[in-house]
Amino acid sequence: GVYIVTELSCPEGYRLDPTPQNVIVTSGELATVTFENAPYGNLRVDKIDADSGASLAGATVEIKHIESGVTQTGTTDLGGSVYFDKLKPGAYQVREVSAPSGYVKNDQTYTVNVTSGTESTFVLKNRAKPGLIITKYDEQTHEVLPDVTFEVYRDTVLIGSFSTDEMGQIRLTDLQPGTYLVKEVSTSAGY
Repeated sequence: GVYIVTELSCPEGYRLDPTPQNVIVTSGELATVTFENAPYGNLRVDKIDADSGASLAGATVEIKHIESGVTQTGTTDLGGSVYFDKLKPGAYQVREVSAPSGYVKNDQTYTVNVTSGTESTFVLKNRAKPGLIITKYDEQTHEVLPDVTFEVYRDTVLIGSFSTDEMGQIRLTDLQPGTYLVKEVSTSAGY
């Protein structure tokens, strides 16, 4: 008669062959059915600083298998990598969900091909958020001036009032790109 054979489990690290096979069994003969199991593929996404090449921990990355729409999310480790294993081979979209602290999120979506039995790698780059250093000093003696207050605006919106430290500086980090206006609102005695 005709039998339908379906694979229910397969060896670790291999993909199940989901296609049932028909086999005709005749009297006095040995019928053979062969299933082929392709190994899974793996994907490593490395997150680096676009300028220095340093590894970046703490970025959340999402991958999406284009054919099936299945998504997975992971966060880069201290070495700046996130690993996705046991992936169905094919094309995957890679995108950053959130950037590491101090970095601008990469809004592009990339396509990576994952091959059966191999580890594919993809490098995702970020640029550090800009910073601003304000230095206040005496025009003639070049002596630094502490406790001078400035208002700082980004694209005409006040982001805060800041005072110079003992080195006569204000260091603002982790800023968003934009146009900044720095306005002195109070100064040291005698100036």
